[in-house]
Amino acid sequence: IAHGWSPHVGPHYALIRTLEWLTAKQLGWKTVVPDLRPSYEYESSVRARGFRVSMILEELLCLEPKPSKVVLIGHSQGGAASALCCRPRVVRAANIVGLVMLGSEDPSGLDEMDWRPSVSRLEVVHSRFDAVLPFDGMKNLAAEWRASFVEVCSSVPAGGRDAWGFDIHHELLAPDVLKQIWMLVSDVLKNA
Repeated sequence: IAHGWSPHVGPHYALIRTLEWLTAKQLGWKTVVPDLRPSYEYESSVRARGFRVSMILEELLCLEPKPSKVVLIGHSQGGAASALCCRPRVVRAANIVGLVMLGSEDPSGLDEMDWRPSVSRLEVVHSRFDAVLPFDGMKNLAAEWRASFVEVCSSVPAGGRDAWGFDIHHELLAPDVLKQIWMLVSDVLKNA
């Protein structure tokens, strides 16, 4: 599970830890949550983005024992970095069967990614009210990739903030949205 921009706590924020608990404790998956904060040290965003991808690839290469199947899940920057890892040879070598991009950055726009992640199950999840990353861009990318696009809906009005002052729609922390994500991720992992 790859986290988004989080310079102070890294992967230790509510969405990531909730997903870790769901995948490991509830569904029995071995869950790896790399701390991507070392990538923030680079002044160049291009270099930082490339370093996040290499960190995820390193985690995949070093898994012991080698898993029979892998599902990558990423939020925000972590979603884009996870997608960029899904080149055909990597997918085959690492047994990557699924990719779930949650409130993700658009890797085709920011990284000029011109291929579709070659996984058998590809889910792009975004909130219409996300004030950090544009909804329409990810919806269009999902259509271009022929991927499943899931619009998560919340009863929380646009502009809502979580307890830490962040956009609740980007952080995907509204209870009704977390339930939708829980159901989707559970389905992806149970059917992987």
